Amino acid sequence: MSLSLYTRKAFLKTFTPTVQCQRFRGKINVQKPKPPHFERATYLALSKPWFINPNKLKTSVELCKYNEKLYNDENEINQYSRILAKELYTYFSSSKLIVFYHHNSIKADEQFKYYSMFKKQNMELKKYGKKVLQLAVSGTPYETVLDFYSTPNNMILFSPESEIGKVLKITKKCSQLVLLTAIVENKLLTTEDLAKYSKIPNIQAAQAELVHLICSIGNNLVTNLNSHQTNLVSHLDTRIKHLEDK
Repeated sequence: MSLSLYTRKAFLKTFTPTVQCQRFRGKINVQKPKPPHFERATYLALSKPWFINPNKLKTSVELCKYNEKLYNDENEINQYSRILAKELYTYFSSSKLIVFYHHNSIKADEQFKYYSMFKKQNMELKKYGKKVLQLAVSGTPYETVLDFYSTPNNMILFSPESEIGKVLKITKKCSQLVLLTAIVENKLLTTEDLAKYSKIPNIQAAQAELVHLICSIGNNLVTNLNSHQTNLVSHLDTRIKHLEDK
């Protein structure tokens, strides 16, 4: 019994060989490969393409014949964009104060609240895309605004009057609006310049102060010219009274 068991184990025992791959004569240098022999190098030189592939720099969208029409439509300017660009340029040309904002992530109801706050002051808060803005201001004096209008989270405020104080006051209430810059009477101003400019009174108050100053100068001139005559008349009246008393 024991002999048959040993015999069965000896013949039925399995062996798992260990395989290890080893390259002959060292490693392969990928950066400096070994040059091929003369015959192979000859065939490689003959089979090397000598013409330039016209589709080398094209994207997969350009190579696909089914997406060719869709790809071309993206670069075309539709009529609706032209209408928006014309409307936008009208706002630029008719507004004395143009303010540029960057808005953070806000909800629609909060955004409508911002629109209402500016609308009550006869101001328009608008949001346009970069392509529409580029179509509207390209070749105009307002082309400089394209440099900082780089993200879709930009809004523009248009005001027919230069009421900077009201704009800054409302902007403080809008926590998600970040003031970038503004154009006041065709002059580009920074946020610091806007703060200084807001302390200057409006044109009506400045005109009233100028008129008062001009009138005061004229009144002082008339008073100074008549002072000698008035003094002479008063002295003569006093002298006449003294002579009559004698």
